[in-house]
Amino acid sequence: MSATYRGAARDGLRPWARLAEARAVAAEAAATEGRWFVYDTRPGSAAVSRFEGLTARLDTLLAPDGYSYAPGRAAHRAVRDGYARFRDDDRRMREEQATGRTDAAVLTLTELGRGRLPFDFWEFAGALDALSARHLEVLEERTASARDRLAGWPAVPAGVLAGAALLVGAGLRPRFAEYR
Repeated sequence: MSATYRGAARDGLRPWARLAEARAVAAEAAATEGRWFVYDTRPGSAAVSRFEGLTARLDTLLAPDGYSYAPGRAAHRAVRDGYARFRDDDRRMREEQATGRTDAAVLTLTELGRGRLPFDFWEFAGALDALSARHLEVLEERTASARDRLAGWPAVPAGVLAGAALLVGAGLRPRFAEYR
């Protein structure tokens, strides 16, 4: 197996896999955020540490890694923008909680609408899903293109084998003639 083939096999699904992982990590971060608010809002609590770890992982997963194809850059920006809005809502909710405005923090955490965590998370997750679907479409297009380019290749080994059989037959014919 050549290095190019190994690299293609390893990297072929990498963008899609990273986005799928980002979707799972984002869902866990959103759930951790809710648990933080309900159970333990102390600075440095386990939920805060968990949320910070998850968002650090999201920062890594959503970073453009040089593999983004040109048509996907706008969709990738939409994902990053949605993530930024989600993080802004989180900061605002934490600030509201820290300053004793619990009612405002509850609204930021639970109310549907722009500038609220559920809506902005839903929009961010939808952008992740759309970008993931686009990556999968590109993979399918490129796989179909490669399959089309290789369409005639199965006939080549069959032709070579038939040619070899003819040459062997031609080479053996004089030897068979000796036994007549």
